[in-house]
Amino acid sequence: MNALAYHGPGRRAWEDVPDSTIKEPSDAIVRIESSTICGTDLHILKGDVPEVTPGTILGHEALGTVVEIGGAVTTLEPGDRVLVSCITSCGRAGSARRAAMDCAPAAEAGSSAI
Repeated sequence: MNALAYHGPGRRAWEDVPDSTIKEPSDAIVRIESSTICGTDLHILKGDVPEVTPGTILGHEALGTVVEIGGAVTTLEPGDRVLVSCITSCGRAGSARRAAMDCAPAAEAGSSAI
């Protein structure tokens, strides 16, 4: 797949990288149809986030279609169209059911598997 990779402050490149694979039973793979970078990516490109190492793939907000799911995924099926947010949650906690995903106990920024 084609991806925008970070290579140090102010340096980025489009690269061919291996397609994603299911690694955990809770993973889902989404064929990205539209993606964007956000403010976090801009800070990374500026060099403001030293934890990000060269080779990191940027762009964690997207629209696409589910192509494969892990065995523990019960809320998605291949063919579903989805929004991949920079904030994810289990979708089961009370705060997640109220659509307050950023308050869910299992929320993790940037943890979406694409």
